[in-house]
Amino acid sequence: MGKNILLLTTIYPAPDLNLLNNTNVCHYFAKEWVRMGYNVKVVFNYPIYSPIFHLIASLIENKLASNGSAYITTKRITKDFEYEMDGVKIVRFPLYKFMPKIGVEKSVINKQIEKIISSNKKDSFTPDIIIAHFFYPHLEMVYRLAKEYSAKSCIVVHEQSINLNKVYGGNLQILLDSINIWGYRSLPLKKNFENKYIIKSPSFQCYSGIPESYLVKDLKKEVSVPIKRFVYVGSFIKRKNPHKVAEALCNLPYNDWHIDYVGIGDLVNATKQIFQKHKKVNNVTFWGHIDRNRVQEILTQAECFIMISAKETFGLVYLEAMAKGLITIASKNEGMDGVIINGTNGFLCNAGDSFALKNIIDKINNMTNDELTNISRNAIKTAIGLTDKKVAATYIHEIENVDS
Repeated sequence: MGKNILLLTTIYPAPDLNLLNNTNVCHYFAKEWVRMGYNVKVVFNYPIYSPIFHLIASLIENKLASNGSAYITTKRITKDFEYEMDGVKIVRFPLYKFMPKIGVEKSVINKQIEKIISSNKKDSFTPDIIIAHFFYPHLEMVYRLAKEYSAKSCIVVHEQSINLNKVYGGNLQILLDSINIWGYRSLPLKKNFENKYIIKSPSFQCYSGIPESYLVKDLKKEVSVPIKRFVYVGSFIKRKNPHKVAEALCNLPYNDWHIDYVGIGDLVNATKQIFQKHKKVNNVTFWGHIDRNRVQEILTQAECFIMISAKETFGLVYLEAMAKGLITIASKNEGMDGVIINGTNGFLCNAGDSFALKNIIDKINNMTNDELTNISRNAIKTAIGLTDKKVAATYIHEIENVDS
C-alpha cells in the first residue's frame, strides 16, 4: 500500500456548495496522488461565523465576492459531513470563529484537532505526511498532528492577510521551525511571506497543473498581427479587473477585434456599460458560466488571453490558455510571475492598468508574425511542463525527499 497523506484545507469542493463557496485546486492534487498509489484523506475545515454574518452574506454574496475573494462562505453549515470524490475521502468539520479575518479561539483549535484524531482512529488512518493549504488556521494544527503521528509536515502558502505574530506571539517561531517544508503558490507570495517571518526550512513552488487532455498534440498555432480574437475567463470581481480589459480594448486603433468574456459576478453590468459607451457592443460576447470543456473550445478559437488581476495566487486558466498557444497577458508581481517570462512565453502587465494593457497590445501588434509565433510555442512548452500529473508528482516528491 502507498503512503498515507492527510490534507488540511479551508476550501474544498463539496456537492452542497456553489461556485462562490469552493474551488477545485486542492482536489486536483489529491486525486492525482490517489492515482499515484497514495491513500489520501482530506480534512475540510469549513469556516463558519456568527449567524448574523451568514444572514447578511447570503443576501449580498455577489457584492462580498466582488470586493474580496471569489470564494466566500455564505452557507452556515454546522454538521459534520463525510463524502468521497475520485477516490479521495473527505471529512468536513465546521470551524467556528465570530467573523472573518480574526483569530480562531484556542478551545476551537483544540476541539478540531481532537475531532481529526478521532476521525483518523475510526478510519484506521495513520498519516505519514501532513499537508495544509493556507497557513492559518492550520499552522498549530499541523505542528501538533505531525508530533502526534511522527509525520512529515508541509504548509502551502496562499494569499492571506492575517498577522501570525499577533495570533501566536512568542510561540510563533517554534511553530514555523517545526514545518519540514513550505510550498508557495507564487514567487511574490514566497518573497512577501519570508520578508514577514523567519523561515529556516526548505521550500518549493507549488504551482497547479492542467489536465493532459487540454494539451493539443503537435499544435502549431500560427499567430499574426494585428491580434483580433481576445478572451477573458474569470470571475467578474474588482480584483480581477474585467472592466479594465474592456477599457483597453475599446481604445485600440482598429475596430475589427472581438472578445469573449466567460464568467459571472457583480461587475458584469459595469463591463457591459463600457462597451455600450464606446459603441462596441458588437465586439463582445458574454457567455456567463459555462463548463470547463466548453471553455477549452472558446480558448482554441482565440489568439490572446487577458486577465490582469490583483492578489492572484495562481491562475490555472492562464496555463489552459498557454496550452492552446494563446498570447497570454497576466499581471506583473502576481501569481504568474516566474511562470510567464515577459516577452518570452507571454506578457506581464501592471494589475488593473488599462493604459499599460493597451500599450502591451500595441507592442504585440508591432512584432513580426515569427516573433509572436515563437512566443506562442514557448507558451505551449511551459504548459506541457505543468500538467496535473507532473505538478502533483513534483509536489509530493519534494515533501518525501526533505529531512524530517
